[in-house]
Amino acid sequence: MNTALGIVRLSSQSSLFCPLSLNGRLGLKQDGPVSLPYLQYKPSLDYHTSAILATALDTLTIPYRLQMSDITMSNLTETLNFSGRKVR
Repeated sequence: MNTALGIVRLSSQSSLFCPLSLNGRLGLKQDGPVSLPYLQYKPSLDYHTSAILATALDTLTIPYRLQMSDITMSNLTETLNFSGRKVR
């Protein structure tokens, strides 16, 4: 219930809302950790999972952070929101 209410609130205040998790689902029913074939990590260690998520965010925002890039935050949001849905 808290997850659903949080998603509704966050999506109403943003152009794009992308919840990140290495669990199989964001809801109450957990499927277990995601298996990444080319990466060894321990899902029980918060710093392992947060490092993977930080790397994903860093990679996704590279075009916006490059000094020679003309991309705006609005352009980046449109690129990440290719399906037209606010929540990814």
